[in-house]
Amino acid sequence: MLDFYCAAARLAIEVDGFAHDSADAVKRDAARSHFLRSQGVATLRVPAKVVLDDMGVAIGRITEVCVERVAKVALNRAVPLHHPADGPPTRDGEER
Repeated sequence: MLDFYCAAARLAIEVDGFAHDSADAVKRDAARSHFLRSQGVATLRVPAKVVLDDMGVAIGRITEVCVERVAKVALNRAVPLHHPADGPPTRDGEER
């Protein structure tokens, strides 16, 4: 389960505490990040210590990454070659 997810940015946000320090946890985290990447979702890992020590810094970094990702996702959205509201596409050589 993800700690947080921003759908608009396709960004998973994980707050990593001491439970993520073991070798097994590192492997699991890497496997999950790999799977998420294969689905077009980036992962931002924020150390729990940063959240506890200075929430403003953590929120600032998360916001910065979200804004960057939203812009990137918007650029990568495919624009359809045909717009259904325009009616059926013309055949080659035909004009409207």
